[in-house]
Amino acid sequence: MPILLVDDDPDDCFIFERAMKKAHLSNPLHSVHDGLDALKYLKNTKVLPGLMLVDVNMPCMGGIELLSQLKVNPVLSLIPVIMLTTSSRDADIVQCYQAGAVSYLLKPDNMQGLAELIERIRLYWLDTVALPFGQH
Repeated sequence: MPILLVDDDPDDCFIFERAMKKAHLSNPLHSVHDGLDALKYLKNTKVLPGLMLVDVNMPCMGGIELLSQLKVNPVLSLIPVIMLTTSSRDADIVQCYQAGAVSYLLKPDNMQGLAELIERIRLYWLDTVALPFGQH
């Protein structure tokens, strides 16, 4: 089951990919750089991601606006969206949950912390819950 990472920082995308390997997560990872790119990817892909990890603050279309766009589409609204961001602003947290995020996680500031967070995501979201586009 593919995972879609939406983050405008190429370094964060690279670190996330390395942390996925460290956490032994073998799901295909697709990265795009903002909400507009995410919508284009979702429109053109043959296999929808089972899970999306989205940054809050991005150019062109940020994470909250992307969430709002996803939730008006009957198919895309089924994809669980985890906000994975450095923003700890209460307003961002509230807006993300109101827009339909299933989780709001703060990015750890080191590789080990990110690998541990990815492992927790794997255990819950990929190994425990049934996802609409995942393999059951």
